[in-house]
Amino acid sequence: VGCGTGILSILAEKLGAYKIIAFDIEENTVLNTKENIKNNNCSKIEIYTGTIESVTLEEADLLIVNINRNVLINEMQNYFNKLVNGGELIISGFLQQDVQILKNIATKCGFNLKEILNLNDWYGLVLIK
Repeated sequence: VGCGTGILSILAEKLGAYKIIAFDIEENTVLNTKENIKNNNCSKIEIYTGTIESVTLEEADLLIVNINRNVLINEMQNYFNKLVNGGELIISGFLQQDVQILKNIATKCGFNLKEILNLNDWYGLVLIK
């Protein structure tokens, strides 16, 4: 979710994922991802322009989301609804002051915290449905 250059989708395929769906609201990002998918000879990645609400998505085992705090807050329940029971949500791309806010929203939506990630000033959460 928020596919960027497609690097995580490409890595997922190279590591053996059997189906990958990537999407972003930015058309230029989607075009860049399509080019990178082609350049890396990937065949299991579907790429779309849109949001988690507008893209047809079956229940997923794993969602990886790297977008801003406000979108994470607004979409948290959608992420929960799109995961299988026991599925994992990895969210990243926010600052330390946002960690508690996002943990609280995630808990209200039904997630359990598995891990807090940190690299320099950037944070992430691993959540379990």
